[in-house]
Amino acid sequence: MEKEVSRKKHRKRSRFWFGYRIYLIVLAVLLVIMWFAVWNTMKKYEAAQPDKVIDNIVNKIESGEINDLKISSSKKSKFEPDADPIAELKEKVNGRKLSYKLSTESYDSLAPIYDIMAEEEKIATVSLNSVKEYKKMAILVLSDWEISSVTLAGKAANYAATITVPENYEVTINTIPLTAEEKTGDAKVMDGFEYVAEYVTPPKSVTYKVEGLIDMPVITVNGRTVEESELDIKDGKITYNCGFDSEEIDSELRDYVLNAAKTYTNFFSKDLEGCRNSTAPIEGLFPAGSYYIQMAENYRQQDMWTYSAHQPPVFSNEEVKDYKVYSEDCFSVNVVFDKSMILKLNGQERVDHNDQVYYYVKIDGKWLIADMKENV
Repeated sequence: MEKEVSRKKHRKRSRFWFGYRIYLIVLAVLLVIMWFAVWNTMKKYEAAQPDKVIDNIVNKIESGEINDLKISSSKKSKFEPDADPIAELKEKVNGRKLSYKLSTESYDSLAPIYDIMAEEEKIATVSLNSVKEYKKMAILVLSDWEISSVTLAGKAANYAATITVPENYEVTINTIPLTAEEKTGDAKVMDGFEYVAEYVTPPKSVTYKVEGLIDMPVITVNGRTVEESELDIKDGKITYNCGFDSEEIDSELRDYVLNAAKTYTNFFSKDLEGCRNSTAPIEGLFPAGSYYIQMAENYRQQDMWTYSAHQPPVFSNEEVKDYKVYSEDCFSVNVVFDKSMILKLNGQERVDHNDQVYYYVKIDGKWLIADMKENV
């Protein structure tokens, strides 16, 4: 009887230890499975970090395998052409070792921004975007990332241009026309047209300002390329002031302005019939009430008698040039000539040199002198 009881106890213990061993084996298997699951999840978590994406991009850039990256140029100004961004990036790398760091402009963990560095120089900015989030093991958040943008770091802006031209002139920088967006303030009446403004609308000038130019720009005004020697360049600041271009004057108008200039000088040398009596011989050259008529009258009354008697004048070295059209009712022209007179008193020659710019306005269909200035 005792032996039977002993055998039963032994069988119970055997079954216990057998079950215990099975339990331990199952537990070990479960632990191994759990360890592999955790290890695999941690590997996925590590791989899902944005740094890994940036590592991959940096490796591509260093190896030159960047054709599949959508790279934006470093262009700053609309007046400078886009460079080939791939070629530009390769030029920036130039065999240097690359690194990266989180940008100071990165504020969103789901859209991080990284600066790509070549030694100490920032050569590009990479923006990432989280397109999908999911949890693993209830506590780890993983993301799938896409490259939002790769933008090359801009080169330093070396030039800024301030250009003043007549209001109706077209200006281009690198073939791109300047618009109202580049204008600084309103159009201003050009200097030297005070008397013209008494009769017609005077010409105006506008000033354009363009900043952020990386390379020396090519400037054209009214279709003409401005030579670099014409520009005032100081510390990258380009200044150019342009007046009106000269045009060809037709022969009829040329003769008219030349004869008008001769007539005016003949009044002062007493070579114009009736000049001793009044200013009537020259009044048809000027608008009514002109300052120049009053000046001629003062001269007639006070100083004309002092002009030495002489033989009729002979004109030579005549030039009519720098004909500039400001509007349909205003132009200027430079008239040059020498006026030779033989003095009756001693037979000596007196030569008066005329080099004046005459400003004409059209009043009632006739061209009249509004102003005149010595050409300097």
